[in-house]
This record gives sequence, structure tokens and C-alpha cells, in this order.
Amino acid sequence: MIPIVPRSQIRHCKGQSGILLRSAISTKSTGSVRRFEERVAEFCGAGHAVAFSSGRSAFGALLKALDYPRDSIVLMPSLNYPAMPLTVEQCGLRVLWVPMSEKKLTPDFDKLEASQPGNAVALVWPNYFGSAGPMDEIRAYCGGRGLDLIEDSAHSLGAYYKGIHVGNFGRASIFSFETSKIVNTLGGGVVVTNDGAIHGRLLEIQSKLSPKSKFDVVKSVLKSYVSAAMTSTWGATLCMYPALAASRALGVGDVIEEGIGEALPEEPCSFGEMQARIGLRHMD
Repeated sequence: MIPIVPRSQIRHCKGQSGILLRSAISTKSTGSVRRFEERVAEFCGAGHAVAFSSGRSAFGALLKALDYPRDSIVLMPSLNYPAMPLTVEQCGLRVLWVPMSEKKLTPDFDKLEASQPGNAVALVWPNYFGSAGPMDEIRAYCGGRGLDLIEDSAHSLGAYYKGIHVGNFGRASIFSFETSKIVNTLGGGVVVTNDGAIHGRLLEIQSKLSPKSKFDVVKSVLKSYVSAAMTSTWGATLCMYPALAASRALGVGDVIEEGIGEALPEEPCSFGEMQARIGLRHMD
């Protein structure tokens, strides 16, 4: 039997089926979204959290709230998930890749210094693989050049740097609660910030969003349960790993590889009551 690395196992909370059933029967608002936001902010040790339909939607909302001039430069490490730079471009901004130290996966600021343009406004730093980056060095670089630091903490809920939870080192941070993340709310993302003005603008953006369609909700539920089966010990042994091994033996791409089209920024929707209830149970 092929063992599973815990991070690879899709997580469902105890009682999730009951939450889904009760949410399908009743559409009454219980204030779960606000309670989930407060719970995430408290867990991260931050002042505010605002939930959206995905991590990339949360990132897009944050860029709109920051209201940078069009064609401003956003610095991003060259090791990145495609949805992040695509979201930057969709917001009318431009990406400049930050060269990386190959051994440490840290920014090579000496190389960056020679190429950084004058209209750079922010550095987006991903806290890779559940670990914080060299935040003292990154924060000092941004502070010395008037850059906003935005943390991409999609994979790093629960990670700390010198006793401080990630997400508290810059103007704001995003977290993801998509199917494969540490907390799985069947899609969803949150912006965490200690800046009251940013929080107010995010709430204004959030208030104008429409809920997901029933079709999208059902699709998210099915995706989560199928993914959980495929990443279980039996599912991986009998299906996933044999399929990956066969694809590599035949010289073709991974059968579960995500294409650029799937990484495109999606139309933002509101974070639903059902998702918030599941998220609260996960946080428990």
C-alpha cells in the first residue's frame, strides 16, 4: 500500500455531510461568514479578515482595494502559481519577476536592485510550502524602497516567523481555503490585514458580490469528495500513482496537471454560509 503524505490528503471535517444537508434545506442566514472571518483573524493574530469565493478572488479584491495606478509594477518571485500574475495583469498592473536564489528559494535582491523600475508599488511574496520566507530581509527591502509587502499565504495557515503568524508582516495577506488546502471550505479565500482603511474598502467590494450558482456549489462539493477518494491510501495506490507513473512512462504530461486556462482569475462571488459553517468546523 502506498502511504500518503498528510498534506496531499484532501481534508473533510467531521459532520460535513450534515452541514451540507442542513444548508441545502435552509437558506436562512446565521452570521456564519462574519464568525468565520473573525475566527481566521483571531487565529492569525490579525485585526481583520474578509472572505471571498477563492484565494485568487481575494487577491484581486485586495489589488482593487489598494487602488494602484494603472500599469504600475508589482514584483513577484519567478517561482509562482499562474493565477497570481494573471490576476495582477487582469487588474491593469504589470509583473516584474524577482530573481531567486536556487538553493534557498529566497529573493536575490542584488540582481533585483539593478532592474527595479521607479513605478514599482508592491512586492508579493509567497510563503512557500507552509513555511514563512525571510521576512526580516523582505520587509526591510520593501520599507527602504517604499514598496507595499503583500503576503501570499495560500499554503501557510498556521505558519509562524519568529513567533508571528504569517500575514502580519505587510499591508495584507491572502489565504486560500480551496479543496486541496489545509482548511477546505469547498473553495474560498480570505484577505487578512491590520489596516482599517483596506478592511473598509474590502467590505465595500464584498458587499457588491453575488452568491455562487447552485451548479457551482454542487460542482465544488463533488470535486472535493472525488479528490478525497483519489488522495486516500486506496485511491492513490489503485488510481492516482499508477496513472501518474503511466503518463511519465509514455512521455506525456501529468494527467492531473493544471493548465493555464484553469488558472485564469475567475469571476468573484461571495463566500457562502455553507462554506463558512464548514470552515468554522475545520477551525475547531
